[in-house]
Amino acid sequence: ASPSERFRMSADFALRPIISEDELRTLHRMIITTFVGGADLAETLEPYHAAMRAMPDLPADARRGIFRGGQLICGCVVYARQLHIGHGLVPTACIGAVMTHPDYRGRGLAARLMRDVIEYATARGDGLLLLDGINDFYDRFGFVSVHNWTQFTFQLDEVLAGPRPERSLRPATVEDALASAGIENDFLS
Repeated sequence: ASPSERFRMSADFALRPIISEDELRTLHRMIITTFVGGADLAETLEPYHAAMRAMPDLPADARRGIFRGGQLICGCVVYARQLHIGHGLVPTACIGAVMTHPDYRGRGLAARLMRDVIEYATARGDGLLLLDGINDFYDRFGFVSVHNWTQFTFQLDEVLAGPRPERSLRPATVEDALASAGIENDFLS
């Protein structure tokens, strides 16, 4: 049987939004433990938790989870974004931090959570769902790769020591970000 067929919701499992402060801290602890290898949890958890709580585009129901006996064992976050295509905007669900507690992996929980997330994003009116993840897992839900991931690493001092291009290189500013988004910056004056 496939992993999605092995998992069946029962009375001791609940799939629902992650809402309480304790549940959110558990989710954030799981995210740090799963995706930020080697991080000092004691130093990282509270700043990360505060930053996630302050995000304006995260409604309470955008953090989804599967609980067993009240304990979060599988979860993710669904960020609301607007993708600019030409002059149009496409409501987009950016799915992040899909994870399952190690003791519950291989039982189809993440597959069940992904089906819930797709239903949630569709009901919310999102026209596009994006995520960065494992192809052989997410392709079963209709996701396809849209680019090949490439990473470049360089030393700023080496770039600055090289030949001078026609354009100048400098640190980005708030004004740069506002200008690229087409926002007037009069309110900063």
